[in-house]
Amino acid sequence: NVISSQFEVHAQFGGIVPELASRCHIEAIWPVVNQAWLKLACLFRILI
Repeated sequence: NVISSQFEVHAQFGGIVPELASRCHIEAIWPVVNQAWLKLACLFRILI
């Protein structure tokens, strides 16, 4: 499992700001996907 948090961004504004949340999602998605793929690749190397 790979987790990305936006807590610090939301804390600065006292809650969720939809525009900022959507921008953070866009910035975070590819690093999270890449980390998940790397973990999966490591798992397959162990199993093979």
